[in-house]
Amino acid sequence: MPEPPTKAYGEGRTQTNVSYEDIERAAIAILKSERRPTVETVREALERGSNGTIAEGLRRFWRDLGVRIEGDPAALSRMPSASVLSQPFE
Repeated sequence: MPEPPTKAYGEGRTQTNVSYEDIERAAIAILKSERRPTVETVREALERGSNGTIAEGLRRFWRDLGVRIEGDPAALSRMPSASVLSQPFE
């Protein structure tokens, strides 16, 4: 009986890495839909990522949002452009 074909290392794996930018885009989209970004809602929107990575990113998101609201001019220069915020999640 022939052996089933084997996959090369890493073949068939899905992308699991989540960047801060992914978390930030998802959190902003969730806020725009009048919901609170949580680990669960961000993970649902991204369809990937570990709870720890998303939680760390959300802590940074809330901290940065506070700085933006205070009107720190330096923070405004770090804000993503509107085109980045409107990109679909992949």
